[in-house]
Amino acid sequence: MDPFKISYMNLFINGVLQPRVNYTIEKGKLKLNTANKGTQSNCKCSLFKYL
Repeated sequence: MDPFKISYMNLFINGVLQPRVNYTIEKGKLKLNTANKGTQSNCKCSLFKYL
């Protein structure tokens, strides 16, 4: 996915909508920017929605 061609996006982790500051989108990559890196391994379900 090319982030420059996406007009709307949401990231849900464990059913919780994440603020845009919590993640970075690059072409082909989704990076979590949270201070607690342990949260990444505790993710049971993630959903990335974009248009």
